[in-house]
Amino acid sequence: MIRCVTSTRLIAVDDAAQLVALLGRNREFLSPWEPVREPEFFTLDGQREAIKGMLRELERGVTVPHVIVNHDRIVGRVTLSNIVRGPFQSCTIGYWVSADANGQGHATASSTSFSTPTADSTSPADAGHDGVSLSAYSVAATAVARFSEDTPGDIGSATRRSAFASN
Repeated sequence: MIRCVTSTRLIAVDDAAQLVALLGRNREFLSPWEPVREPEFFTLDGQREAIKGMLRELERGVTVPHVIVNHDRIVGRVTLSNIVRGPFQSCTIGYWVSADANGQGHATASSTSFSTPTADSTSPADAGHDGVSLSAYSVAATAVARFSEDTPGDIGSATRRSAFASN
């Protein structure tokens, strides 16, 4: 049995080379769940630009893009997106795990990195990691717990399954 030592961290432009290699090895494996992408997406420059775009969305407070890491090796991605503030306090969560790391609990374990006690307000004082309110992280954890299963061959996305949760 392979031991799952999973963590997540904010994606960085420096991750582009690892992601290009990982996406290249998993292109066919991920194809049933991924949108059709331009060839540029699978290049170093394409990944750098995609990451920069995600980090701009992070600054706007509507996306939290992370990489899933096992033993210091990126094995996938998990992203909170469509973050809605106010009384609805919702977001969607999407993830993928590479074929060689699939079915080992990485997606499930990565969801706990977003699981934080809820906050009743969205004031800056209640902000969690990456400036997202603690409630948004709890919403994501709820979405993962309800709508994803980490089984071999399963690439989950609460977004694709129309799973929205709110506090």
